[in-house]
Amino acid sequence: MSYKNLVGVLPVHPSKKPLVRKLETINLLILHCTDSNSQDIFWYNSYDLGPNHISKSGCPSCTYHDMIDRDGNISHTADYSWVTWSVGNWNSKAVAVALMFKPSIPGETDNGTVGPTQVALSSAAQHIGLLCLKWQLDPYVSVRGHRELEGTGWIWKKDNKSLLKTCPGLNINLDKFRGLVIRCMQTELRAKYPWITIDGIWGQK
Repeated sequence: MSYKNLVGVLPVHPSKKPLVRKLETINLLILHCTDSNSQDIFWYNSYDLGPNHISKSGCPSCTYHDMIDRDGNISHTADYSWVTWSVGNWNSKAVAVALMFKPSIPGETDNGTVGPTQVALSSAAQHIGLLCLKWQLDPYVSVRGHRELEGTGWIWKKDNKSLLKTCPGLNINLDKFRGLVIRCMQTELRAKYPWITIDGIWGQK
């Protein structure tokens, strides 16, 4: 697995500048899928800057801060200080991390049978875990899948939750993913604090 910083390499919108925020305002790490099996970062970036499903005039930058390919390689595609257009009203406080895969076979909707590669999911958990430690975020509170966010992932309909999106794919159990994130955090911390138990449970026991 590798890490590439593509900020300054990827083009941005010619007339729209990304809104800049203080890193201290970040309190959400959102897992996405790209809904495409393309592994071409520049293709995604071009789509985001041009007329797309979010904006007819294009977005200011890549809509994801980090993108992870099927081999677990991470590309940093938008500066964390940039507010990207990925989760509606949650954008100002969110970092968007996208797995590059389509959670369904062609011609069908997401039914939970198609998931990312295990190495990609593990890479996402490790990366998000490190961001939690870096910014001192509680993984139970801060780590979310796109479909878990009210208003962009789901809405209320007649006192029931109605799903707007399945992102990052129904195959991904988000509670188990948070547990994996926590294990990655505990493994990282154990190098300095060897008494830490790696059990996927965060907080005092």
